[in-house]
Amino acid sequence: MRDHMRSSERPERYSASSRNAQVGDQGELWFAAQLPLGWVWQPPRRDLGKDGLIVIQDGSDLHNLEFSVQVKTSKQPRVKKGWVVKSGLSRSSVLYWFASPLPTLVVAVDIVAQRAWYAWHLDLFESPAEVVQSKQHTVTIRIPQENELTEPAWERIRRRLRHHFESLHIAIGEAKVSARLLPTVNTLARNLGNLLKLSKSPLPANAASMSDQEGVSILIEHLEHRSIICSVERLLSAIHPESPAARHIRVWIETYEATVLEAFPRFHLLPETGPYGPELELAFAPKKVLGTRHRLIEAGLDMIRLLTADTSGRVSDSKPIDSSPTSEPNSSHQFGERLTIKLSTIGEVSLARVSVAQLGFLEGATTKEIIGAERDADKDGQSAPFSNGRARQLGLDLCPPDVGPELRLSYGDQPLDERLYIAMRPISTPDGEPRVFVLEHKVDGLSLDAARARPDDMWNPADVFVFCLRS
Repeated sequence: MRDHMRSSERPERYSASSRNAQVGDQGELWFAAQLPLGWVWQPPRRDLGKDGLIVIQDGSDLHNLEFSVQVKTSKQPRVKKGWVVKSGLSRSSVLYWFASPLPTLVVAVDIVAQRAWYAWHLDLFESPAEVVQSKQHTVTIRIPQENELTEPAWERIRRRLRHHFESLHIAIGEAKVSARLLPTVNTLARNLGNLLKLSKSPLPANAASMSDQEGVSILIEHLEHRSIICSVERLLSAIHPESPAARHIRVWIETYEATVLEAFPRFHLLPETGPYGPELELAFAPKKVLGTRHRLIEAGLDMIRLLTADTSGRVSDSKPIDSSPTSEPNSSHQFGERLTIKLSTIGEVSLARVSVAQLGFLEGATTKEIIGAERDADKDGQSAPFSNGRARQLGLDLCPPDVGPELRLSYGDQPLDERLYIAMRPISTPDGEPRVFVLEHKVDGLSLDAARARPDDMWNPADVFVFCLRS
């Protein structure tokens, strides 16, 4: 009888769960339909606490920038004293909002009335400590009722995003900060690559039963997380402490460390330097480790995306590069060596490895001849940066900056001595030199670095670039 009662209850319980999921899907679809023209909804690769990513492709000064979205849908949201109250949110999901340096727009949707209210995640709490130090499993948030998602609200959202990315660009553009930028990205990419490998290894049931080899793996996981935190702290020390960028990065560090501590409770007791002997006590919560590994890797990737975001030279009348090929529209298919990776910004992309000689330059070529230059113009004389290179004429596109770090993470079997240059808009460095990412496999291991790419710099016929292939 007891078993019969349990089985009879299951359909009702699952039915309620299914109904909630259906309401949630309706809310996400409704929100996506409200997006301004050119704002593209990208679903997450994993369910880590955010419903999607918005990539702005509208040709404005925000073109190619992105932010995260969390949509909470109900049929009758609770309103109390001017606030839309949402309770029962998973604390770990809210922590992930703070663990990502990208701004997160939290939206409460009333699916019956077809209305919604919004707030940025940093505005929902006085301090992330409210969430980090909480012992509760769930969190309640309050969104101002005056923040209704109407047409004028999108302009306020635009202003907030503009302020966020402009302040970031100003902070990172300072000489003492940008000098640390590429070393920080390189360190993060290396650490995240190692964490990705470790995440594929099975966990022991507990610390008492783990073998010496498993203990070494757990120790390495501790050290990789500490290296990530320390590298971002070094970058933060060069940023003006009162700047919005410093606040964002400081919050990221606090939340990242808190998330690590949930999985590894003795993380803060790890000695700063080795050697680490058998007397070292390691502790970990297996379920927490499994639940946070991919969250932490995604948080690290978000930091790389933030630091490599192309916000330079954005003005109100700037235009995106015309993506239509000038000749031979299908000629990109002649290139045989392909790579495929997934980017959160645009999803899966196909890449081509193309040598300078394959582009038709048998005696080498300049950067300007290969990928174009900042001062390129279209046939009408209008500014069209990086539109006149040979690659564009052959149907090849420049890569977003995050292709470099993402490819470094996924291309673990890169042949020894291979060097790949990322065809991208060069990033300025403090000495005034434009640089592009370079992936290399040397005797001492895999690396992500940067190579100088002045418009008139010469490249050898055998140098290999990675381009995006047009779909």
